[in-house]
Amino acid sequence: MKDTYDAHREGIPWSSLPQTFRDAITVGRQIGFDYIWIDSLCIIQDDKADWLRESGRMGSIYEMADLTLAACHAADSSEGMFTSRPFRNPVVELPNFLEGSASGQGRVFASVRRETVEDTFPEYGPLNRRAWSTQEWLLSRRMVFYTKGTIMWSCKEITERENGERCFNISRNTRWKTVVEHYSERLLMFATDKLIALEGLRNEIQKKTGYTFISGIWLESLPDQLLWHVTEHSRPGEASNPLGLPTWTWAHVPTAVRFLPMHGAKSLCESVSVSQDSKTLTIRSRARRVAAVKSDLDPNHGQDETTRAILRDVSATHASSTESLACYVLDEASRPIGWVVYDEANSRTAETQDFCVQLMGRVSRRDEKTEQRQGIVTSTKLREYWVLVARPHPDGGGYSRVGVGKIYGLWWQNESVQQVVLR
Repeated sequence: MKDTYDAHREGIPWSSLPQTFRDAITVGRQIGFDYIWIDSLCIIQDDKADWLRESGRMGSIYEMADLTLAACHAADSSEGMFTSRPFRNPVVELPNFLEGSASGQGRVFASVRRETVEDTFPEYGPLNRRAWSTQEWLLSRRMVFYTKGTIMWSCKEITERENGERCFNISRNTRWKTVVEHYSERLLMFATDKLIALEGLRNEIQKKTGYTFISGIWLESLPDQLLWHVTEHSRPGEASNPLGLPTWTWAHVPTAVRFLPMHGAKSLCESVSVSQDSKTLTIRSRARRVAAVKSDLDPNHGQDETTRAILRDVSATHASSTESLACYVLDEASRPIGWVVYDEANSRTAETQDFCVQLMGRVSRRDEKTEQRQGIVTSTKLREYWVLVARPHPDGGGYSRVGVGKIYGLWWQNESVQQVVLR
């Protein structure tokens, strides 16, 4: 804080430090470190300029640190890094011959475990539910995790428990869509920190790639990074968007998001561009107004091949969320041609003004080969299109993104390319 800044530069009484800070300093001293960086001590918390400046440096701090200590089980800094653990039976390493190994030897450990997964692995602790910890996990070269049940070492090569047992490596996947999916599940105390809490990671990625970052999305990865969907509906008017972010970015919704899987799909857009103020996104692609959207399907369509394909796809695409959220798109003859997931509850209207905008598409390679052998033309149900759902903006001028989905067949074949401006 500003009012303690000068005093803290002279020294901080040991007794005034919370337990987690004291534990971290003790560990650092015992293993030979002279310096420690703790964000709430090294960033002036009530100085916005200092906060913005230092948050952008966090990525390099974690990446250049010799070691990061993580108190995974602690709900706050008063709980400390260490916990009292009951006596446990020793772990015994057994001899093991591993066929195919260069040395012929593997490692097998045996013990009687009384611990739970939740007490053992960092992924289940309170720290992993905090959005700000995302950068620590992804960028730190070496980490020691203090959980309720064990101490765990993790670097870019291995993850190992205190007893020498190797574990599945702690996830350090910096593929942006994976980062966003995990990050969006975590908690932020202030909604205004939604993008700032990724600023350090963004800086490091930008240094390595030279890509342009706009409102949570990489410009060079459009249009596929537009194809995110919510995992639960927010209510109309409930969405918290204090940053005034445009509707096309995942960062403007208050819920967790997932990206639609699109293996083998290619962009169908003539162009995708963002305005200089990063507020509007212009897509040139085929678009068509939706005839009708229903929350369920007529049983009479149950034996239709396209309907079965749609239902299979919905159940296979992040089934835990899309099956309960999906609505079905009908053509002018009331035949099902695809599905959509809206960003907000009750977005479906009887007289829809929604447009489906083509972003990505593919024809199934496996079925294409089968049909070539059989000497027939590729059937329409195998043509798949990933779409963004747009609706006229309530203030006029352009469109709002209201959801995403998937359309099958040749519904688009007579449509010309249009320009859709999203706000």
